Amino acid sequence: MSSKTVLSFSVPATLAAFNDLKLLQRWEVLRRAPSELSVPQFAAAIGAALPEAQSALDRLIDAGLAVRLRASRTRKHIAYRSVATEVMLVWNPDVPEQRKAVQDFHLAMRRLSREILDRHLAPGHGSSKPKACFFGYASVMLTAQEIDTVNRLLRAACAVIDEADIRAEERARGTYAGEIGPDTEHPYHLAVEHRPLAGPEAPIPHFELWDERSVPREIARVTQSASSVLTPRELEIAKRLASGQTRPIIAKALDLTVNTVASACKRIHAKLGIHSRAELTARLKGV
Repeated sequence: MSSKTVLSFSVPATLAAFNDLKLLQRWEVLRRAPSELSVPQFAAAIGAALPEAQSALDRLIDAGLAVRLRASRTRKHIAYRSVATEVMLVWNPDVPEQRKAVQDFHLAMRRLSREILDRHLAPGHGSSKPKACFFGYASVMLTAQEIDTVNRLLRAACAVIDEADIRAEERARGTYAGEIGPDTEHPYHLAVEHRPLAGPEAPIPHFELWDERSVPREIARVTQSASSVLTPRELEIAKRLASGQTRPIIAKALDLTVNTVASACKRIHAKLGIHSRAELTARLKGV
């Protein structure tokens, strides 16, 4: 089961949030946070006053991009977290408002990428402008740990590209004995440059943006109801968890061991692609 959370532009609050790039950048701060954030913590992270931070969180909750976590014995204050680590925003190209929002977003992202690169390539930052720059929607900002992961993946990709180059050379010499295809005539090339930023920047929001008509099978897979994914026993445990019952209480009520309930909880989270009780409660609405 995918861990993606699917949100639709048919929900006005989600579409409104998507039209606000600054709000999406603030959501990215919440998504990247290693744990839930209180309002003061979120305000400090985005460099805003408390009322502005609270307003942003309220809008993100309305849009389905964040959840509010109640105070408890272990959590003394109300806190907030991103609804999931992976979010799929689905839009309908037949709806003019949604189509325009996507077009405007791509333009806004290109402008943002260009502005960030221009700022950090400006004189005085120790960098000179390269002979050619490529700006676009694919520009991203990464942490040091993420760069290490990207570098490993790029090395693997370059090995594949090297093979394509060899086949292309053999094709040019007439010595290639394999099947002729696009990669034997026009080898792929990949160039990536990591540019350390001279100062902090609001992060670029990270999510998947899908035309709802192009991926019906995948959307159905990640949005199917809990009752169609879980076994009857898992569904019973899930409902009790969502109602606030602890694992020992559930184990006693269902005549199970605590370890059995714990194992069931792991399976429930894996099948539904969730990470918290708040997300479980949201997935069980109407079940």
